[in-house]
Amino acid sequence: MSFRKEFTKMKAQILTTEDISCQWGIDGKGLRCGICGYKFKSGDLCRWQYMKTHINIFVCKNCDDTTENLREKIRAIIDEFKSDKFWLARKYYAQ
Repeated sequence: MSFRKEFTKMKAQILTTEDISCQWGIDGKGLRCGICGYKFKSGDLCRWQYMKTHINIFVCKNCDDTTENLREKIRAIIDEFKSDKFWLARKYYAQ
């Protein structure tokens, strides 16, 4: 079973070298956990989570949770990014 064909079933899957080599993510530089940023390796457990928003994420086994809890975590990450703490990143790098 290919990860690429099956990931939208939102079930945890073990990643293969082929899965890792695909150009995932915004920058195409790797498959990462949407919560903690962990960069997945072959043999890792990974699950894709449909968030019912414009952001759908992959989660590692340590961050995996219910859909609602993951939504709250994403909201908190976005709110933190919008805070004064990250003004420089928003101004120069998030364009």
